[in-house]
Amino acid sequence: MPGFIFKIFTTFLFFAILAGVAPPYEAQDENLKKWHREEVRYIITDKEKEDYAKLQTDEERREFVKEFWRRRDPTPATARNEFLEEYYKRIRNANVLFRGEGLKGWLTDRGRVYIMFGPPDEMYYDAGGGPIKEEHFLEDETRRFMQNNPLVYQPPGDPHESAVNWGSITWFYRDMKDDRLGANVKLIFNNRQGRYILSRDIHLTPESSIFNARLSHAPRQASFLGQETLDDIKTVDTSVETQVLTEIIMHNNPKTDLRIAARPYYFPSKQNDYVPVSFQLNPEDVYFDLQKDVYVSSMRVFGSIVQGEAEEMKPFSDFSLPLELSLTAEEYAAFKQAPPPSYWLRFFLPPGDYYLYLGVINLNNKKAGTIKEQLNVPDFKKEGLQISSILMAKEFISQKESPSQRDALQDILPLGPIAFKADLDSTFSLEEQMELFYFVTGYGVNPDTNRPSFTISYIIKQDDKVMLQLPDRTSSSPSISQPLPLKLLQLPPGEYTLEIRLTDNLTHQEAIRIHDFVIK
Repeated sequence: MPGFIFKIFTTFLFFAILAGVAPPYEAQDENLKKWHREEVRYIITDKEKEDYAKLQTDEERREFVKEFWRRRDPTPATARNEFLEEYYKRIRNANVLFRGEGLKGWLTDRGRVYIMFGPPDEMYYDAGGGPIKEEHFLEDETRRFMQNNPLVYQPPGDPHESAVNWGSITWFYRDMKDDRLGANVKLIFNNRQGRYILSRDIHLTPESSIFNARLSHAPRQASFLGQETLDDIKTVDTSVETQVLTEIIMHNNPKTDLRIAARPYYFPSKQNDYVPVSFQLNPEDVYFDLQKDVYVSSMRVFGSIVQGEAEEMKPFSDFSLPLELSLTAEEYAAFKQAPPPSYWLRFFLPPGDYYLYLGVINLNNKKAGTIKEQLNVPDFKKEGLQISSILMAKEFISQKESPSQRDALQDILPLGPIAFKADLDSTFSLEEQMELFYFVTGYGVNPDTNRPSFTISYIIKQDDKVMLQLPDRTSSSPSISQPLPLKLLQLPPGEYTLEIRLTDNLTHQEAIRIHDFVIK
């Protein structure tokens, strides 16, 4: 039988060649192999797929790709192709926004709709919990898309039957202007075991004039959250965190109901840099519930670290941690009057430039705050003398006395054998002692003692004017601790800058690091 089948196949191939019909050509270039199957799967038409399959060389296919984008260029007389740029920008954005469903963001249902139509004009989140019936669940184009993409989760059973809603996100498009869909389009994505599945057939075809019109226009300024307020959310979970971060990541529109400030520090470690971030909450914004004579505030601290700006984002690290406060009446009164509380987040990052998108949501009243903080992580392994960030603390604490590192969030930063409390503003009274701590890298080593040798100058300035220069001191350790009793410095209250000038006595290199502080 196998020989018989082979004979039939070779006979068919022989006559096909005589008739001038060549077998399908398989592209050799890996980029060409995946181009029509993956990269442009949402916009290539069936006719274009057929024409592409008939091409016989890689060169012909490269020319087809060029013509494919030329046909979609809204300004063919210019060097830029805005359509192509916008399409790939949306893919990059989708990979950032919808990366939490177990597959690449652009392959999710929300990613697909985002790429086809752009960001919605309005979006609402419903945590839900009861049954919901959709008249057209995963029908036609949507169902075919799901069946052809086994990586996308498919609910079991008949897709036309009622489904259980474990949370949903609704998108509204207000300006579709399409005869089939109407001007206003409502799309519901139901949460199915952590993946948001489109629950309505909207015939997302590549030929859709909607896609072309909306993609060719100038960038739309519609808010990704639209008119939503966190007060409208019935139940808060990590999906809300994603939506709040979306607003600041994609539109640089922070939430300010809960005011946050942050300050990053950079220290060398064996592999990636150690990057603790001190963040501070405004006590006036922290809401408490009174529960049996105890004031309770339940919050979550969450965020994302990414590389690049919005159009070139590469997600690097996500986090979500609980922050619980339980205070007596006396402690609550002191909390409202005391300086803002500060806490530590800790990361290990390779050298490079990042953005930290940090959010805090108060689960008691569903108010949130978000900020964007730039992280410039230095390369402490490169040659040359370098000083790490400077830690300023009112006191150092023995590591034995510090809280367990298993706690989700701490106001104590463990660092080797010691730890110290977070102090974002570096504010001191004249009665307090300033404790300095920092590291030095890129130094020379004495071959006889196997240790470095430094001369250190401490200069205090105010408005670039030297107010005080302390006597030089020496050190033979790359981790340097220095106490400064402020009473002895006799400085009046005000804002100051501490400048550290360090000289390597073995290599004669110099390094400078400055840090602001306040005397009240």
